[in-house]
Amino acid sequence: RGTQQGRDFEEDVFLFFEREATASGDVAERTGAVVGMIDRCKTGDCVVSLGPDRAAAGSRIAIESKKDRSYDLAKARKELKQARKNRGAEVGIFVFHSDCAPASVSSFLRVGEDVFCIWDPACPESDVNLRAAFTLASALCTRASLAKEADAVDFDEFDRAILQVEQAATSLTDIEIWAKTIRSNGEK
Repeated sequence: RGTQQGRDFEEDVFLFFEREATASGDVAERTGAVVGMIDRCKTGDCVVSLGPDRAAAGSRIAIESKKDRSYDLAKARKELKQARKNRGAEVGIFVFHSDCAPASVSSFLRVGEDVFCIWDPACPESDVNLRAAFTLASALCTRASLAKEADAVDFDEFDRAILQVEQAATSLTDIEIWAKTIRSNGEK
C-alpha cells in the first residue's frame, strides 16, 4: 500500500532496461532522484542514451514507470511528455504495472513519440512488452534523427548568401558616400 511498492517497481524497470541497454551498446542511468532540465522537476525515472554504434547515437529515451491505480492513459501521457522535456529525450516509454494498469490500455500501445506498455516483473512472459517498447523507442529515435538530417540546413550556402549581402551593403555605402559628395559639390 505504501510508496515503497512503487519504488521497487521503478527499480525493477530500471534493471530491466539497464540489461537491455547494455546488451545493445547503450547506456541506462537512474534519473528519478536528480533534477532535470525543468527547475525543481525530477520527472523521468531513468534515461537510456543510444550508443555510438546506433544510427541515432546520443538520442535519449525517457522512461517513467508507475505502480499506481490513479494513472489513466491521459495522466500517463501528460507525465511522459513532461519526462521527455525534463530529460531532453526524443522519445518516452511509460510502464504500467500489470496490477494497476487502466483497462483502456492494451499491453502495448504507441501514441506519437510515446510508447506505453504493461509489465509484471514476476511474469517473464510480459518481458516481451518491455523489449518491444525499447525496440520501438529506439526506432522512433532513429526516425527522428533521420528527419533532422534531412531537414539539416546547408550552412555553406547561408555563409555565401551572408557574404553577398555584406558585399552589397558595402557597395551601397560607397554609393551613398559618392551621392553625398556629388550633392555637396553641386551645391557649391
